[in-house]
Amino acid sequence: RFYMADSQTPPSFVDTADEIDLMALLATLWRGKWWIILCALIGLFLGGYYAFVRAVPVYTTSAAVAFETREEQVVDLESVVGGLSGDQATINTEIEVLRSRGLMEKVVRRLDLTSDPEFNPTLRPADGFSLGMAIGWVRALLQGPPPEAPPPTDQMVLDTAIDFLLAATSVSNVRQSYVFRITTTTQDPAKSAQISNAIADAYILDQLEVKFEATEQATQWLTDRVGELQIELEAAVEAVKDFNANSQLVSPEQLTAL
Repeated sequence: RFYMADSQTPPSFVDTADEIDLMALLATLWRGKWWIILCALIGLFLGGYYAFVRAVPVYTTSAAVAFETREEQVVDLESVVGGLSGDQATINTEIEVLRSRGLMEKVVRRLDLTSDPEFNPTLRPADGFSLGMAIGWVRALLQGPPPEAPPPTDQMVLDTAIDFLLAATSVSNVRQSYVFRITTTTQDPAKSAQISNAIADAYILDQLEVKFEATEQATQWLTDRVGELQIELEAAVEAVKDFNANSQLVSPEQLTAL
């Protein structure tokens, strides 16, 4: 510390420890220039290796489905089969239906995604050397070879394909609308578009099947009920005839004759 004073300004103290010596900093960097260049080359090599060798390009496509809120009924079964409202709870429910495993299973079966290595890991070729493989070798040397795993069943392969399809697909609702956007990301643009369209088609067919089954059940119930009422009516008519035949009632004709 050193003291500075004059006749116009009050005494002040300056701390030289807070100053940065740029020349010393540049000299330090210059002395380590080869390490800096080496690290930069290693990072550039690793980045290029990942970008051009390890990384797999992916493609995203979207399909839109409009949610129909109008209740157009050919047969008036409104009291039996109710329509869907357009409130937020109903929209959230339909989003969950779009992402349900049952619907995704239909898409997997329709497009045969269990035969696609992207959705069936058992069909992928063995990778080269990796950290996981090295860990497996070390574990095998220390603990012995692991027991041989049984081959996956068809149901396991199907469940795995559904899991991968759910991970590659997202469903969202466009704000202030009744439109659902289905987005799919895969390694092939044509495959992404095909899956998005297949999910939309499966959802539409599923809604038609649900409405058809509900209408069929309601129609069958009404048909059975009409048959039961017809039988009851015929029984009542026969009872009236039997009562008239077995009763001494005066008919209008007999009353006129008397």
